[in-house]
Amino acid sequence: MISLDFRTGVRDKTSKTTPPTKAKELDDWQQMRQLSLTKKLKFMFVKYWYISIPVHVITSGLWFGASYLVAKSGFDVKSILDVIKPFAEKLPLPEFIINVLNSDTNAGSAGYVALALILYKLASPARYATTVGVSFYSIEFFVKRGLIKPVPSVPAIKAQVTITRSNINNVLRDRMAKREELRKKMKKPRQK
Repeated sequence: MISLDFRTGVRDKTSKTTPPTKAKELDDWQQMRQLSLTKKLKFMFVKYWYISIPVHVITSGLWFGASYLVAKSGFDVKSILDVIKPFAEKLPLPEFIINVLNSDTNAGSAGYVALALILYKLASPARYATTVGVSFYSIEFFVKRGLIKPVPSVPAIKAQVTITRSNINNVLRDRMAKREELRKKMKKPRQK
């Protein structure tokens, strides 16, 4: 089994192909707690994508909904955009958002969805931090209770495919041998 040390980025090819135990999974999880934010995100998306992706979609939807509520509820979005404008110009935003920021009637010319999108894009660092935090605690909750296991590594999947293939080949050989025996019995001349 090839393991990856997320602190150094070094792959360890010396470890044997033994199935992971709960203690090993928990050790990996404790090691992950000490990583930087981006390495934690990478670790979670690689091993626990089936939790991290839905969490990201849900938290992003909540952030957009909150941005829409701020735009719709009567906050003075024009003054907010005037304050944010110098920072927003440095971000890689779509052209229509930059046009909205540069127009004289910011809040009046843009719809609520456009304003919500601007606020949503500007809140990206907080959105990603929320995704990492919620994913981290969700995964930790499920791993500690033994409800989920990480996706097996590529070498582990290859080993399982090899075992399954050899099992199927053995079953097919046995069936072919039985079929051949039946043919031989059928071809023997009948004695009268």
